[in-house]
Amino acid sequence: MLPFLFGDKLVVRVDLKADRKRRLLHVLSAIEEPGIDRSKVAGALASELVVLAHWVGLREISVSDRGTLAAPLRTAILSNENRSILG
Repeated sequence: MLPFLFGDKLVVRVDLKADRKRRLLHVLSAIEEPGIDRSKVAGALASELVVLAHWVGLREISVSDRGTLAAPLRTAILSNENRSILG
């Protein structure tokens, strides 16, 4: 489980798995803490996951349906800004 800080607060807990053969970072679950701004946090987390994927040599990110932040995170990752970073 990867804790994600936004500013000085823990806002999301993310379960990740790297599939190095397929060069894919799987987000198995993304569970938000109460009282967060979903769109801001999802956008920030998406950007950091792109950086992480590049750092470990992965080219794609997939987000499962598990977790309360899964849908907003998937949307943020599929945004043009993050897609261009993934290449």
